[in-house]
Amino acid sequence: MDWFGPWPKHALLQVARRRTVTWEVDQRYTDKMAEACVHMHLSVEQASARFLSEMKRQNYTTPTSYLELLNSYEGILKEMDQSIAARHSKLSNGLQSLIRTNSEVEVMQGQLIAIQPRLNQSQKDTIAIMAELAVQQKEVEGKEEVVRGEEAIVTQQTNEAESLAEDSQKDLSRTL
Repeated sequence: MDWFGPWPKHALLQVARRRTVTWEVDQRYTDKMAEACVHMHLSVEQASARFLSEMKRQNYTTPTSYLELLNSYEGILKEMDQSIAARHSKLSNGLQSLIRTNSEVEVMQGQLIAIQPRLNQSQKDTIAIMAELAVQQKEVEGKEEVVRGEEAIVTQQTNEAESLAEDSQKDLSRTL
């Protein structure tokens, strides 16, 4: 005896419509979703009948299994809504960050334009100072050469004076 008779299509559709109306979905889609649930359930019933004829095994599709299908569909729908909301939030935060960064860049560009004349003047001053330092460096190198020459002369004169002093000291020592 078969205690699990099939529900008529209109009954399945009515149950699905009552359930889909409570879901947080745009009402334009509830009828299509209800029809999809009915189609899935009827497809399973047809596959079960084919399974019985080919494999001689009974697979029951009960009202409870139909309600479980609706619950599963609702659960998947909620998960997808949460996933979409999370992605929307991330994209929104990223967009806000880009907008904020763009405005900061615009402010920095304005500041850069404002200080550009000072930067140009500083660059010119630096070039002038570098040129002056190069000239002074050449002068210093020239003076170093003169100092080295004078140092050699002074060293030579010092050596000669020390030599004379030694000779004089020797002469003085002999005389005494």
